[in-house]
Amino acid sequence: QFYNTGQLFPEFAANIGGGQNIYNFAYYGLYSPVVLISYFLPFVKMSDYMMAAGVISLLAAVLLFYKWLLRRGITSRLSFLTALLFLLSGPMIYHSYNQIMFVNYMPFLLLALLGVDRHFQKRKSGLLILSVFGMILTSFYFSVGGLIALTAYAVTEYLKCGTENAAYEAEQENRKVSRNQKAGAEKK
Repeated sequence: QFYNTGQLFPEFAANIGGGQNIYNFAYYGLYSPVVLISYFLPFVKMSDYMMAAGVISLLAAVLLFYKWLLRRGITSRLSFLTALLFLLSGPMIYHSYNQIMFVNYMPFLLLALLGVDRHFQKRKSGLLILSVFGMILTSFYFSVGGLIALTAYAVTEYLKCGTENAAYEAEQENRKVSRNQKAGAEKK
């Protein structure tokens, strides 16, 4: 449609059925960053591009999953085996070549998990915001489940940070009491 009309956001697709409003297909990832890259490659057939995008999205998801597991403190061997199981899972393999719109949001979801960690560690939210935006653009239908998963993960990380902060503060208070007791004993 883009090449036929020259419009980035065409409203009507006359060649689909008897003509369709293009936004009827928005849940397929109409403005997915993965698909928008293809606009810069007019010399590549869309079918070839989508096959390559499926493979690249799958590999990106697996590598990001591996990286996230490593950052969670899991050993490299266990992280590798878990990422391999993720790669070889039936839904990932099947949808990566049959229905890419069901899994091409996954790299953005995994980037968002890394973004949650980054937010709690460095108080920087840019990665989280961009990856959630990418996930919504890629598949707003599946982004609902992704946002629920991100929220659950963020809540657990928040609670974990809260208990770690409370433990740290209690330790600091104990040290302060110990110093005061030592100073009181030295004065006597």
